[in-house]
Order: sequence, then C-alpha cells, then structure tokens
Amino acid sequence: MGVCMSVLQTTVPGKLLLFGEHVVLSGAPGIAVTLPITLQAKLDTNCKEFTITGNSEHAAIVTKIAQVIWQCLDTSHELIGQLSIESDIPIGQGFGSSAALCAALALLEFASVNRCNTFSVSGTGNIGTEQLTTEERAIVWKLAHEGEKLLHGTPSGIDTGAVLHRGLNAFTNFETFPPLLQTCKPLGAWLVWGFIPRSQSARVCIEQVAQARTSQGYRDLIRIAEQSYAILRAHERKNADIETIGTLANAAMHCFECLRISTPLFKPLQELATRQGSPGGKLCGAGSGGAFWFIFNSKESAHNLRHELIKKQLCNFAELTAL
Repeated sequence: MGVCMSVLQTTVPGKLLLFGEHVVLSGAPGIAVTLPITLQAKLDTNCKEFTITGNSEHAAIVTKIAQVIWQCLDTSHELIGQLSIESDIPIGQGFGSSAALCAALALLEFASVNRCNTFSVSGTGNIGTEQLTTEERAIVWKLAHEGEKLLHGTPSGIDTGAVLHRGLNAFTNFETFPPLLQTCKPLGAWLVWGFIPRSQSARVCIEQVAQARTSQGYRDLIRIAEQSYAILRAHERKNADIETIGTLANAAMHCFECLRISTPLFKPLQELATRQGSPGGKLCGAGSGGAFWFIFNSKESAHNLRHELIKKQLCNFAELTAL
C-alpha cells in the first residue's frame, strides 16, 4: 500500500522531434529527444473544488483538458484540487509545450485516483513515469493523448510519448495506440537548438503538407525518417554516423523548401553552423520557423555556434545539449 499524498507534483520535459514530422501518420518512424526545459505542475487536493492559480490566460483550456482526462479515468469522484503550473518551455515553437501540459495533467490525475494503490511516493509527493509500471505508463500516455486531441484534433501520439519517456527515443507503428517505443543509446554528439520566428502558422504548414502527400518532397521526408531510424538501430552495435545524420537533416530541409514550410530566416543559421563544423541541421515540428537543431561531433564547436547565434541575434533562443 502506498502513501496517500494530498499534494502531488510532477516535472515534464520539453522535446525536439529530430526526424519524422508530418510523415509519421503515413507509416514513417519518428525520432525524438527530451530537452532540459520543463513544465512543473502541482495539484493540492486539500482544495474541495478544481481551481487554477497564477496566470489565468489559459485557465479555461487547461480546465477543459483536465476534465477530459478525468472523464477517461472512469472514477465516480469529482475532479478537485488547486492546480499550479510553471513552465519554461516556449509555447507554439515545436518544443512540446502542449504535450508536456497534457502529460503533467495525466500524471497528476492518474496519481490522484491511484496514489493509495500503486504509488509509493516519499513525503514530497513527486510523481514521475519512473514510478509507473509499463501498463500504467501506457495508461498515462493514453490519457495525455486524449488531452492532446482537444488541442490538435488528430495528433500522432509522438509528442506526448516523447515527453513521458526521457532521452532519445524512436517511435514506430502509428497504426495503433500507443505507438511502439524504442529507447536509443546516446549518440555521443552535441545539439545546438533553439527557435526562430515563424513566417506562417503551424496550422497553415500542416495544411500545406497534407495537400502535398503525393509529392516527391513528401516521399523523400518518409525515406529520410526511415534512414535516420536505421542509423539509430545500427548504433546499438557500432558508433553512430553523425555525419550522415547531419546530411539527412540537410536533405530534410530541402524537402521543407519543396513543401513551402521553410523560411529565409533559417539560411543564415545554416551557413554559420556549417562554418563552425556542423554536418547538418534542420527545422523541426510544423516548420516555417520555430524549433531548429544542428548536430556536432565536438562540444567546443557546438558551443562556438551557440555563442555566435546569440551574439549575432540570429535566433530568439539557443542552447546546447548532449545527444
């Protein structure tokens, strides 16, 4: 029997979708990695009604997501508690801010219902996926996915899966839910990542790509995702081919240009990254700006690029992470 906690809290990371955006629902694999940016959520069930503290700008939609998830739990109890959320994940830039929100709500609500049965938490009441069985983790993933549907209609499930499973992961078999998850070994590389302004909305990008599913650019994106997945699988037996990963990223950017979901703002970043020794990088997520990444073999070279991007004010934000 676990300890019944009245205050539950969780921390969920942001993510980057390295390969597979736009094409996972066409059968392509998706490659994602979590980032050192987080959303922290706390639910105090001493409060006898459901309320949200802090910034009320998004309170209505957060409440709606929380209620959708709660209804999926099939409990006779009402959703109660004072919810507080703090996040440093940039919103609407491809870092999984909405997925992190849905995952955090799913974790807290699942723990609220099950905390006296399946959770053996310490006095802090910190809830994480590492405390879940495989079956429970699948349930939380499904709950988060239901919340994400409210925001994005027909999401693939990769974003919520990525933020619930830390590290570098590959996702396949999107015909059923949840997709098949495969944890990958670290590549021994470095990522410089950040975001730039969007030239058009994510919704417009998604609609444009949907209309181009018979195009060569779309078929090439599928092929690139499959090749990146093959490299990660081979990495289980030998060192990762960082140069080829970079080449595939550059090829994906060419596809983005063909599909009209690139942006002129990316070109100066790409040229600077090449001069600093990166074999390649790309936009990720919907495209037309937002999140980007460049891969490096050398930490020093990666650090130099991050420094130059900030110095030249070529992006809104730039960070460095081991991959």
